[in-house]
Amino acid sequence: TGVQTCALPIWIGGVVLVSGDQHWSAVFRNTSFAPYSFYEFMPTPLWAFFRAAPSTTDPQILFKVGNRKIYAVFDVDGTVSPARLTVEYFDTTTNASLYRLTLTPNDIQPS
Repeated sequence: TGVQTCALPIWIGGVVLVSGDQHWSAVFRNTSFAPYSFYEFMPTPLWAFFRAAPSTTDPQILFKVGNRKIYAVFDVDGTVSPARLTVEYFDTTTNASLYRLTLTPNDIQPS
């Protein structure tokens, strides 16, 4: 199986990527397309198996966890200026928050 990725256009002025099919969770920031930064969010499948995350280290990996099921909540807040997207990862067993990242247009696109 290949990686399944979709672009989630958000009206705060940029694009973030939501991907899956790796069966471990992660958040990535790709800066190889300067001056743009691409953020990719990869929670695990909820009703399929999961596996260990790779042991490699990379500065583009902001968060990774394996061997557990994770879900993510995407919250777009357009009532503030600048608008912001907050993504928070939770453990499906305990509902404990594992990672949280808030982005504004300045994080995604050049000024």
